[in-house]
Amino acid sequence: MQKDPLVALLVGALCVCAVFTFAVTVGYDWHLHQLKHLQPQLVNIQNSQNMANALLNDTVAYSKQHPAISPIIQAALNSAPQATP
Repeated sequence: MQKDPLVALLVGALCVCAVFTFAVTVGYDWHLHQLKHLQPQLVNIQNSQNMANALLNDTVAYSKQHPAISPIIQAALNSAPQATP
């Protein structure tokens, strides 16, 4: 029986594609696992940010009605740690 080099080449290409597909699937599964692990943390951060924004809005509204609190707010803002982008 004579061996055809084209068949060997196609089988080799199939094996390479199978290994590549397996590697991509494992990588996708790993990243999906990381995403599922990080989503609750993201929800907590977003909730904290929403609460801080609501507090800030309430404070601004209160300071419009009671301007005597403005120096206290400015002192608190100046002593707060600065967020880095």
